[in-house]
Amino acid sequence: MGHLVNIRTLSQCTEALTTSLRHSEASCQLSEACVHELKAQLSAADAHATIRNLENQELHHQAAQKTGMCKKCKINMEGCIITLLNGVALFSQQDT
Repeated sequence: MGHLVNIRTLSQCTEALTTSLRHSEASCQLSEACVHELKAQLSAADAHATIRNLENQELHHQAAQKTGMCKKCKINMEGCIITLLNGVALFSQQDT
């Protein structure tokens, strides 16, 4: 008779496990929502950086046109902009 299972104890354990599982599922859903939010923020930041890069390229092009250097700007094999100024080549950082 020592091996009899108390139905009330078994029911309480089952209820506790069910509650724990619900909390775990809710925590998992919250984590997934946070991951999606972070991905959205990263995409927005990437889009913003792309826009800023395009704006900077346009400003560089406008400045080159105003100074008459537009046709003298070239890009070398490594993708670096070469700007000739008084016969001296100036190298800027690689465009990415």
